[in-house]
Amino acid sequence: RRLREALRQGAALSAPPGCDYVFVAREKALDLPFARLMSEMSAALAAPQRERRSKARPATS
Repeated sequence: RRLREALRQGAALSAPPGCDYVFVAREKALDLPFARLMSEMSAALAAPQRERRSKARPATS
């Protein structure tokens, strides 16, 4: 329920449009402060976008 609520309250805004995502709840999520849970979920959802952008940039020397 905490994961669903974190997504509902805004963590899902970090997800790339048109993508599906799956979270596997771990016992640690029960004790994590809610704000940190939302922050970590947002970061996890944004990671594929960051990776895609970094691959698109040419390497600099």
